[in-house]
Amino acid sequence: MKRTNRRTLFAGLLTGVLLVGLFVLVSLTSRASSSASLKVVAGGGYQNEEIEVRFTGFDADETLSLWQTYPDYKVLPHANVSVNDQGEAIVKVPMDSTMPVGRHALSAYGTSSERLAIGEFDLYAPEPELATGVEVYVSSDQGNAQGSVFSFMGAGYNPSEPISIWITHPDGSVEGLKSVVAGDDTTFTFEFIPNGTHGEGTYYLTAFGRASNKTGVVAFTIERGDFLAAEAGAVLEVSPNRVEQLGYITLTGSGFEAGEIIGLWLTLPNGSVVSLYEGVTLNGSFREEIYLPAVIPEGGLPTGSHQFSAYGQASQRRAVTSFELLPGNGLK
Repeated sequence: MKRTNRRTLFAGLLTGVLLVGLFVLVSLTSRASSSASLKVVAGGGYQNEEIEVRFTGFDADETLSLWQTYPDYKVLPHANVSVNDQGEAIVKVPMDSTMPVGRHALSAYGTSSERLAIGEFDLYAPEPELATGVEVYVSSDQGNAQGSVFSFMGAGYNPSEPISIWITHPDGSVEGLKSVVAGDDTTFTFEFIPNGTHGEGTYYLTAFGRASNKTGVVAFTIERGDFLAAEAGAVLEVSPNRVEQLGYITLTGSGFEAGEIIGLWLTLPNGSVVSLYEGVTLNGSFREEIYLPAVIPEGGLPTGSHQFSAYGQASQRRAVTSFELLPGNGLK
């Protein structure tokens, strides 16, 4: 398929390629005996804070490559760590608010000793301090599917007070939105329209009054939109249909019109949708080899069942196929 506008999910492919070498090297050398260790001192931490990590048992003054594996096996590289002449180091690693809550792992690989150390820890979301006297309500007249309009109203804040609003996703990550200003009647209104990037699950909107320090929280549920329905006439196939992170798959489409523009997108296991790119068929068919990196911007692809969708913009035909993404070697 000749691509016309590559709005690709894999914009960070270079990062993934650079780290592939590391992961392959780790796989080849991890069979060597290792006395190295990695320990999160407190055993866990909170979003928007730092965790303290202790490294021991590495070679003197060597450099460690450090990466973090999320609960869904996404992989995030961190800055390298240098140990002292005793092969030890204590560093603080920042935990961003966008990182999901749950059981994480840190992996450190000694570039000269070829030793690998792994330590697990729990990441928590800070509990909001709720204040009495404020309430936040939510309503949706169009249902709860992606693309619906969710209307929020808060009451009990200071007149003309600026209010910060953010949304906590089902995995505990935080999406900063905007600030609004309360009216003279101490109320505010706000609308939120979840798009394809918002997967199904329970979300929380938090409204914090920056003058009164009052916090209101309300829960709401987002359901999947219609991104997977397909009519007869076009066919989409993927091979293999089970593949590990960092692997390749081949996507084949047929039954479209010759020369028409085809849009491709990927639906993740939680129902969120990522646009890939557009291309032009030659005779109504196309064949694409797609790299599935474990390390790309936003942390990579989670494991689980994914769906590819192809849409012909002239024929209006849509075809869907699925594959299972298995854990790669982020922990090994």
